Amino acid sequence: MKEVKTFQQMYRDGHVNRREFLAAMGALGITATTAGGLLGSTSALAATPKKGGRLRAGSLQASPAETLDTHAALSSIDAMRGMQIYSQLVQTTSNLEVVGELAESWEANKAADEWVFKLRKGVEFHDGRDFGAKDVVYSIRRMQDPKTGSAARSFLADIEEVVAEDAHTVRMKLSNANVGLPAIFAEYHMKMYADGWTDFNNPIGTGPFKLKSFKPGIRSVTERNPNYFKNGLPHLDEVELFSIPDTTARTSAFLAGEIHLMEDIDPTTIDLIDQAPGVEVVSVPTALYVPFSMNIEVPPYDNPDVRLALKLLIDREKYVQIVYKGHGTIGNDHPISPAYPEHCADLAPQEYDPEKAKSLIKKAGYENHTFELNGSEGLQGGMNTALTYSEMAKAAGINVKVIRNPADGFWDTVWMQKAFFGSAWNMRPSADVILTTVFFSEAPWNECRWKRPEFDKLLIEARRTFDHAKRQEMFCEMQRMIKDDGGSVIPAHGNLLDARSSKVKGLVPHPMGSLGYYQFGETCWLDS
Repeated sequence: MKEVKTFQQMYRDGHVNRREFLAAMGALGITATTAGGLLGSTSALAATPKKGGRLRAGSLQASPAETLDTHAALSSIDAMRGMQIYSQLVQTTSNLEVVGELAESWEANKAADEWVFKLRKGVEFHDGRDFGAKDVVYSIRRMQDPKTGSAARSFLADIEEVVAEDAHTVRMKLSNANVGLPAIFAEYHMKMYADGWTDFNNPIGTGPFKLKSFKPGIRSVTERNPNYFKNGLPHLDEVELFSIPDTTARTSAFLAGEIHLMEDIDPTTIDLIDQAPGVEVVSVPTALYVPFSMNIEVPPYDNPDVRLALKLLIDREKYVQIVYKGHGTIGNDHPISPAYPEHCADLAPQEYDPEKAKSLIKKAGYENHTFELNGSEGLQGGMNTALTYSEMAKAAGINVKVIRNPADGFWDTVWMQKAFFGSAWNMRPSADVILTTVFFSEAPWNECRWKRPEFDKLLIEARRTFDHAKRQEMFCEMQRMIKDDGGSVIPAHGNLLDARSSKVKGLVPHPMGSLGYYQFGETCWLDS
């Protein structure tokens, strides 16, 4: 299977260790004995990375509003450029283990309401200035500033004080304890900027690449940072990133060899790519979800009977097969899939019941209502997500009219602007982060305007709870609240589906985002 080959490549390139490889095989249902054989078969195939070359990648997203200010980023293509130019305090491995990047270590007090981060020494920004504690303080305060418009603001809200104790030590004091604080700094917005830096036409960072050129909505080129603090990285001389929102155009460019990596393949083209020479599909199980989101502040979505009815219209197993060709798992109208340790396995899956849905719609007084659902090719699964949902709704006699929106500009003009719309969320470093980002009352990206004080209180309490069993009970209750009352219809968790040329080595699949959580530039090399 393709997943096995992908993880073998990761092991050969040194991006997962033996334990991580065996754990991945176990998740795929492969016995330890068989996995050991697969592991052994890679030892003779280890390759030394080659230096040089320009890697070309194509993203599904495009907008004239694209930005090099990753603090305020809205899309995956912004995140990809951010990962090339900047660095973070921490990152996560493919199994969500938090590891240091700009931070070498961190430690909390017994109450977990005060944390000390020790920073890496000898790191330089692209213009030669030294990285240090003052840059971390500036970056956190900037993300906390409402004027920045950062989605990170909601999960940095509890940091009431951040100070530089010396050149390489940062102390953070929290208004509410958080046992999982380090993980939030693995979220892709959390880039560290130089103290006082605001010139994002000419960005400087500590990342593996420096900006060479950038045309929003079209392309960017970055060039290797010769003073990158990670020894031996990056391997490439340059990365060229294209905005190609049209699925057909992106696929054609990939199969023609015009790009080496392709973000988000259409599931209907899996067989086509599998059969083409010199290329392969990269399918990564994850908690990614593409919901149908309702603004519950406006009719008819302010009615809980309507929200529940719209969740009962989906045959979820069939939906996974139709939309994702089996590359996914069923969803339960909350974001915490089995990929998260906090997943509530005891929460019964949402039932498929078109008759009950029809009854609830009638009870709410919307029997003849037309629900206008805004879809786009710019979402994983494309228009097929919304069209499949619309067809399933017909079994209950409910009219869901699909509005087709162009991928170009979707996140600026449709998302959170319409009453009923498609959306997309990649996996985050922890359940706390995704719940804080999308469902906390004051979150800038609370796309459904679902605001429940009891939910907020429970989320804050979970952060300061050390007892694992009690903490898990809290996360289960939060998942139940969203499932029963929230404004998100979440039919499935689709695998991340990317494609790579066989010339590309060193791609490290990661559940938190496409193309190795957007970090392909750092790890990949070209075998021409």
